[in-house]
Amino acid sequence: MLETIRFTPPCAGEIAWHAEILPDQGGHCVSFRGEKDSVTFSVFETVPLAHLIAAPTRYGCPFLFPYANRIAGETMVWEGRTYRVDPPRHGLLRHSAWRTVVAAESSITCETEVTPRGGDTFPFH
Repeated sequence: MLETIRFTPPCAGEIAWHAEILPDQGGHCVSFRGEKDSVTFSVFETVPLAHLIAAPTRYGCPFLFPYANRIAGETMVWEGRTYRVDPPRHGLLRHSAWRTVVAAESSITCETEVTPRGGDTFPFH
C-alpha cells in the first residue's frame, strides 16, 4: 500500500492550496489543487496512480535531484574525475523510496539516502 500524504501548504490570499505526496514513489507530488469561492481547480493533470508509477516524469511533479533534464553524453565531471550517469536523464531519485519524517497539516518533510552506486557512477552520498 502506498503512503499518501495530504497537506495544505500555508499561503496568503484567497486560494486554499492542497497537495498530495507519495514518499515511497520518489517523493512525487501527484496532486496540487486550489480552491476559491467553492471552485476547485487542479494544477496537474489527473491520471490513474498506475500511470504515475509507470511514468513518473510525465505526470505530477517528481523530485528530479540532482538534475532535471538529460546529461549530455551520459557523463559528468566532478573534481576532475569523469563519472557515468545512470540513468542519464531526469534525476536519480524519482524511483527512490523516501521516509516521512514529519507530516503536519501544512507541511511535509521526507528524507532518502543517496549512496554511491559503485565504479564510475554517481559519486555523492
